[in-house]
Amino acid sequence: RSKDESGGNSSSDGAGGGGGGDGQAQPGRNSNELWTFSSTLSRLLSMMALPEADDHAAIYACVHVYNVMRALITHRSLGVAIPPHAVSSFFVNVVKALRSPFWAVRNAALMSFNVCVRRLLGVKRERDDHSRKNGSTFAQFFAKCPAVHPFLLGELHDSTEALLSTACDTHDRKLRQTSLYGILVLLSMLFPAAAMSDPTSARKLSPAPFAAQVLRSTAHPDFKVREITARALVPLIARERVPEVLAEVLAAIPTSEEATMEAAPAAAAGDG
Repeated sequence: RSKDESGGNSSSDGAGGGGGGDGQAQPGRNSNELWTFSSTLSRLLSMMALPEADDHAAIYACVHVYNVMRALITHRSLGVAIPPHAVSSFFVNVVKALRSPFWAVRNAALMSFNVCVRRLLGVKRERDDHSRKNGSTFAQFFAKCPAVHPFLLGELHDSTEALLSTACDTHDRKLRQTSLYGILVLLSMLFPAAAMSDPTSARKLSPAPFAAQVLRSTAHPDFKVREITARALVPLIARERVPEVLAEVLAAIPTSEEATMEAAPAAAAGDG
């Protein structure tokens, strides 16, 4: 009997501790510890300002903050206690860091990007990233993190403008392309759905502005960007507009004569 009681007490202690087997334990057992955890998250998010100068101390401090935040999100017990708004804020900083001029910062952001996307989309149930079991609809995703909607739209616009501008230098073009590609990857993992029932939410979180910007990337010279652009368009186009958008994309494809005329100046510049 005493052996059974001892076993019962041990089981109870294990279930109450932070390392419970179900992975749903919350950090801390009182309000003070929860407040400390929340304060730590706020402090980490406030330290994510991207270094502007080639300062090794600032660069590596930024990298460490990204790595710590990524470790917290993937932690079995602590990750579930991080609120969605904190993950959204981290994701916004990650997308900004994808176009940092410093490789170490871009590398930390790239590793954090997949972690954020998976957390925001939900549990991955199949190995295929584009499986419907792994993703959510455009409306579901942005209803969960509405602050990300205007940020991604603005970032998509700025990156597209920079890439299409002749004034953009080669280095900045590569950095912008990294940011653009990341946004297109996220959009490609979403799925179309029926219109939102709430008119206010439907207006604020509409996919139409995204579709207009993504369509501009169909003319990108890099095949991989055009390929992911095609995937990203799927959740953004309403079913009744599919024929119209297809006709628009097909009409924008240059003829062989137009392609030759566009390639001639570039070839001449290369020879020079």
